[in-house]
Amino acid sequence: MQNEKRILALLLGALISVRDNENLRETGICDGVKDALINADIHYFSDEYHDTVLLIRQYTRQWPKWSGSGLFPVPDPLGGSPGAAYMKAAAGYYSFWDRREPYARLRWELLEWLIFTVQQDFNDHEDSSSA
Repeated sequence: MQNEKRILALLLGALISVRDNENLRETGICDGVKDALINADIHYFSDEYHDTVLLIRQYTRQWPKWSGSGLFPVPDPLGGSPGAAYMKAAAGYYSFWDRREPYARLRWELLEWLIFTVQQDFNDHEDSSSA
């Protein structure tokens, strides 16, 4: 992976952008991260873009509530398949981001967990590179 510290910084910045900018929260976290990278002039065909997208997928698999699906990491709060839960949100039966709804709360929980975890790893990377 190209310059791990740079990729961590890009991912962290993109995740914070998703949290803070509702225009980046139209669907899933990964789509929001991709849009945030493009908004930051990280070209779709660049190694930085693809390394950052790969890294978020690695992190979502570490989330304690990970659904088991690489494409749909947020579980269905009613016990259905994670892909079906995503499609229910896309169709308007669930909300992607309304914190009053169980599926959306899980999505927010994942986003906050990602920000916290990536920030910790970035800080650890900083500490080890200055040692």
